[in-house]
Amino acid sequence: MKGTITIKSELAVGSCFTVTFPIHPAEVKIDNPTEKKQIKLIQSLNILLVEDSLTNQLVARLMLERRGHQVTITNHGQEAILKLLQCHRSFDLVLMDISMPVLDGLEATKYIRKLNIDTPIVALTANAMQNDQFLYQQTGMNGFLAKPIQPEELDLMLVKYQILKQVT
Repeated sequence: MKGTITIKSELAVGSCFTVTFPIHPAEVKIDNPTEKKQIKLIQSLNILLVEDSLTNQLVARLMLERRGHQVTITNHGQEAILKLLQCHRSFDLVLMDISMPVLDGLEATKYIRKLNIDTPIVALTANAMQNDQFLYQQTGMNGFLAKPIQPEELDLMLVKYQILKQVT
């Protein structure tokens, strides 16, 4: 990196290490904030939101409803299973938190899949490591959305399931 390292040391006093290397300014590309990309609403989805945090429920509900979708909320996996048993065909998508009391998202998904309910389930969690995402897929989840929810990522995910709804 074409740098230097120097050391100044005094016995019984201490040492000072200095590392120097040239830094070149990065090119900064600034997007025009007035040119926001809008993804057109293809079709409204009926979404089951499975989330134990009231704050996260509020944020997710607002984001989804502002995009024209209907949202039903359950507080944990057991409530989600009961709701899906009652009317799973009416839901186009399940957004499933992973860490919840009573029944977590992974166990709830396993149970839902054992019931042969094939409604798409997307993990909604802050656990965003690649090995976590692999585990979600192995459990039977169809996708992943990281918290905090980024509007662009939410839009891309929703469009995917809107297109899927149109095809089926």
